[in-house]
Amino acid sequence: MACSNYCTQADLKDLSSPNITVSGAAGEKFAKVILAHEMGLKAYNFTKMSNNRGLDLAMHNPSQRLVVVEVKTSVQNKPFDQLLKPGYNVPERGGVQKQGSVGWLQGVQEHALGQGKKADGIIRESLKQPENVPVLGVQINPETKMAHFFIRTDQDAFEWKDMTPGGSIPLEYYVR
Repeated sequence: MACSNYCTQADLKDLSSPNITVSGAAGEKFAKVILAHEMGLKAYNFTKMSNNRGLDLAMHNPSQRLVVVEVKTSVQNKPFDQLLKPGYNVPERGGVQKQGSVGWLQGVQEHALGQGKKADGIIRESLKQPENVPVLGVQINPETKMAHFFIRTDQDAFEWKDMTPGGSIPLEYYVR
């Protein structure tokens, strides 16, 4: 997934792939492009773990503060928190933690970051205080070709505030 300011028609097509790895990667690319355009965030180039339990995107704002992004590519018309899956078992936080929660970030910090890139260390250090790391959610519907983005408003990832300007974002705005 090359870094670009825009996505392609092929990325748009990949969103509808029955292969969740392909559709998920396309969703992450759209999320990265949308958040760069709408919020000025830049992506860290970090080591993605193959277990699909780690971070979808790790980005930073102009002051270099880590922002974690969880991306869901789904045609289901559900609230964002209902698309999140169980994540890591963190016994000191009461067991299995929901994706996007503070406990899940702790699990990511302990179990799902690589070692090979400078960004891995930056992310790991930021996640030592998971309660201070904002988490954004991006929901992309491959049928309607629309996106919504959210910010987590509670530590357990049950409450997400819709931050989408105008209600939804047409993906076509980000295709060249």
